[in-house]
Amino acid sequence: MDVIAKYWAPIWAIVTTGALVVMALLSKTYAKKETVTDLQKDLESVKGKVDELPSKDELHNLHLEIANLRGDLKAVGPQLTQVAKVSDLLLQNEFTKEKA
Repeated sequence: MDVIAKYWAPIWAIVTTGALVVMALLSKTYAKKETVTDLQKDLESVKGKVDELPSKDELHNLHLEIANLRGDLKAVGPQLTQVAKVSDLLLQNEFTKEKA
């Protein structure tokens, strides 16, 4: 007991230094509470956005609709060329009427 009373300051310094070293090692090993809370909020936000994404079936249906639209556009192409030819003929007819 006499040793503790005589050397209490160096003993206390060693104990506090040891505690600080342990706290420093623990802070490097474990995440802080606010960091974990922020990550949980971010995770919930990402989960919400993922839930809003279309499902596999919805994407498949969309792919089929796009394929059908491509087919419809290919079918309309020849008709548009015919309309363009008729339009050119009508325009040419109007020019010939103005000259006459």
